[in-house]
Amino acid sequence: MKGTRFGLITLLLASHLVACGALDKVLDLDIAADADGTSADLWQVADGTTEGMGSDIAQEDWASPGDGIEHDALPEDLLSEIEEIIPVDAPGPDQADVVQVAEVSITVAQQWQRGPVSVMLSLDGVPEGAEVALFWGQAEPTAPATSLQGYGSEPGVLGDGTYRMVWDSMADSQADSAVTLAARVSLGGNLIAASEPVTLELRNDPERDRAALVTNGINGANRVRPLKYSLTQGFSYDGTVFEVGNRPISAVFHPGGISAVTSDIDSDQLTFYRVSADGRIEVAQTVATDGLYFEDLAWSQDGATLFLLNYNPTPEGGVYALDLDPFTGLPPEESQFVFLSHHYAGSRMALLPANAGYVVLEGVEADPGSGLTVTLADVNGSILNQYPVPGDGSIASAVAVSPDGTRMLASYYNLFGAGDKVMLFDVGAGGTLEYAADVDVYDPADLQWSENGAFALALEAEGNKARLLKVSPQDLSIAGTGSTGLPLEIASMKWGSMADLFIVTTVSASTGVSGLRMYIEDAGQLKEHSFFGMGDGLDVLIDSVAIQP
Repeated sequence: MKGTRFGLITLLLASHLVACGALDKVLDLDIAADADGTSADLWQVADGTTEGMGSDIAQEDWASPGDGIEHDALPEDLLSEIEEIIPVDAPGPDQADVVQVAEVSITVAQQWQRGPVSVMLSLDGVPEGAEVALFWGQAEPTAPATSLQGYGSEPGVLGDGTYRMVWDSMADSQADSAVTLAARVSLGGNLIAASEPVTLELRNDPERDRAALVTNGINGANRVRPLKYSLTQGFSYDGTVFEVGNRPISAVFHPGGISAVTSDIDSDQLTFYRVSADGRIEVAQTVATDGLYFEDLAWSQDGATLFLLNYNPTPEGGVYALDLDPFTGLPPEESQFVFLSHHYAGSRMALLPANAGYVVLEGVEADPGSGLTVTLADVNGSILNQYPVPGDGSIASAVAVSPDGTRMLASYYNLFGAGDKVMLFDVGAGGTLEYAADVDVYDPADLQWSENGAFALALEAEGNKARLLKVSPQDLSIAGTGSTGLPLEIASMKWGSMADLFIVTTVSASTGVSGLRMYIEDAGQLKEHSFFGMGDGLDVLIDSVAIQP
């Protein structure tokens, strides 16, 4: 061997050599140059033979790259590719170049990101059987990026086309930092193409400040108030009021925190909000719902779909889906409400993780004799299972799915008196739904799971209480109680040391003060954490609350 080794290049020879009977495989070729860079040898190291090459390529001299390469057995187009990527001052073997036999590019949103990150991937010229994967890192993208289960295209064999991959960034980094992402294509263990790295700002610190929204829609009001929350200062409010729609009742944040949405009862519209990295909120756009009244909203884990429940006993009642721009969390102009499945007067909805489907409580309040049904459906609206709640007069009040998706709580009250309950179900693979246990909770209003799935919080509306429920494999029991005033709805933090801080909207019957009363589960007990008052009067009466994940 002559000269000093300066690179290991992986070439895909199939597309170049099949026509001339050459080997249809990936070959590793070492390039060696004289110390002065004026000549080099080309030889085969991945395969011990040269069968089909027409001549032995192990000891062929060539001139410097600028003067061209002379080798009768290799096609001119392949020689020119080699010539283009081997400069005289080529790097050493630890900085190997790659002959780009495929075109690969990725795009991410040009803004801050938190939680799931959508990555648009474009592939062209990818050979059959090649595998594609995302990599990330602080300075260089060297670590495999964890995919958000059930969403987008999984790493693996992909052909030419455009794909969306979803990086579960919170699984890989819980910090605020700049990171790089890149896609790599490999065949037979050899890297054959890579995208240019892209840089984005992660805001994944679990203890970061958060934005929040509270709605006030009583008596035709149209007020939505943006709040901020910090671990050291609690909630704060600067007096900003968004007057949107008519009677906004439901609010929910994008899972990455980059946007939010509220639904109005009387104006048949959705209002979307843009959220900046520092927690500022502004109205971004409104979307007419064309006469559909959406009582409940749920955002898919990847942030690309908004699921909406239309409370209606007519055939129009049921679950709809609205596609969103995964980069902004806002609906593009061409986005339409897609009807998934009819649910008879469905009033409450919750999504299963990993894009596995949703649960709906359906029944008719005006006709309690029709009873109540717990319905489990896949993400396309196909009914997987149903459980009829026994007894007449059962009215749906809340539903919540455990963080791991294996258990579900549903609550109802009885129009004719006693019989109010919270029920526990086991949710199995393939859509099985099995009753496990229940507990008496008077006039239940809302439900929320703890992040570890061991506890849940239930609200007793007329009892002015918050009940901490202990969840066991075959049992459901009350572990603790807190006094609230009239409780209406629960939100929770989801991340960090305050993951199980439950935020309850309340109004005091004696003082008329509305606010956010916060509880935390601590060693199996319910402890009051703090209270933030919004003031008294109907104009600040809170319908719902949502907090940035």
